[in-house]
Amino acid sequence: MGCVALSAVLSVAWACGDDDGGSDAGGEDAGRDATTVDAAQDVPGTDTSDPDVGAVDARPPEGSSAFIAQGHLGRTMVSCDDGVTWVANRSLDDAAICWPESGPDLDCDHHPGAGKGISFGAGYFYATWGWGMPGGIDRSNDGVTWERVVEDTTYGGIAVGNDVIVAAARTARRSTDGASWEDTGDTMLEVWNVRRAGFVDVMGGRFVMVADETNVALSGDDGATWFRPTTIDAACGQGVQTRGGIASAGDTILILGGDGVACTSSDGGDTWSSRSIGTDNVGSQLVWTGSAFFAYGGGMAYSSPDGETWSSQATTPGGLNLGAIAYNPETGVFVGVRGGWQQWYDDQVFYRSTDGVVWEEADSYVGQHPIRFIEHGYLESCPTE
Repeated sequence: MGCVALSAVLSVAWACGDDDGGSDAGGEDAGRDATTVDAAQDVPGTDTSDPDVGAVDARPPEGSSAFIAQGHLGRTMVSCDDGVTWVANRSLDDAAICWPESGPDLDCDHHPGAGKGISFGAGYFYATWGWGMPGGIDRSNDGVTWERVVEDTTYGGIAVGNDVIVAAARTARRSTDGASWEDTGDTMLEVWNVRRAGFVDVMGGRFVMVADETNVALSGDDGATWFRPTTIDAACGQGVQTRGGIASAGDTILILGGDGVACTSSDGGDTWSSRSIGTDNVGSQLVWTGSAFFAYGGGMAYSSPDGETWSSQATTPGGLNLGAIAYNPETGVFVGVRGGWQQWYDDQVFYRSTDGVVWEEADSYVGQHPIRFIEHGYLESCPTE
């Protein structure tokens, strides 16, 4: 794949600070000081007179519907049958073992091939790699061949909307064609590490970045300028690096943390309120189905139609722990992978569900390096192996 250049051993440390201290081990964002965010800039107005503005999925989809799973050590997999089978398993080193019980240590969280986010839009899947050591950004329209479009850097996530790609960092970058990139305006973040990024279809489209210490930055003009919320709870955005996430429903933006705190804004990201979804341990990522938000933790499915009122239901099988998940809005199918520390290689299991509550194991897949994210989109053609 196009990111094979990452296999070279890099000895220069990257001054980006520490990560979560072991993937799903529970150390993510531990010990951070809560801060109060003051208003730093007015929320930019956005013309919403054009009904297609911000509707990134409004165009009829072209190509084959597909899920792509992104993992550590440059790993990707593809499913074109809604998670029944997974093919095209590729990585930088299929024989390597992340955090082995014996032998030389391999910290896959801090590696050029660390999976840091994948997003679909403008005809391509975009994936960002590397943490602790510089990686880069790749894109693919077939799920197999990946083209390196940004070299020797690292980002805390990637998001696509309005045919614009934003690579999340304190010094964020943007692209309108996926090939040429430029720095965005000042993100106004006060810390270096961005933990999560997303695009929400609110007020013509908002890019959202969540960093440490409740630093949240938003852009209403495709990354040209950024603003900080006027008011936001100090609990918002905790543990959001690989759990919870950023999504929207109607005029509501939702940031769900791994600690089960749901923060919502109905004014484009200027002011926020928070509440618990009913658990302090969200293990999965967040999805929006078109009628409800879903997240998972401790064998329970938590759902909400608006991000404010939440209900829960036990999953089948009981006690199911999910990590990376995604949703196909055309077919209503969820796909996911088992979450939790060391739940990979022989213990890795891929699942699918038609209702978000009852899950079944996928028919065919390879258990290998940790999967960090899954994204739905469209490929020019589907790989067969």
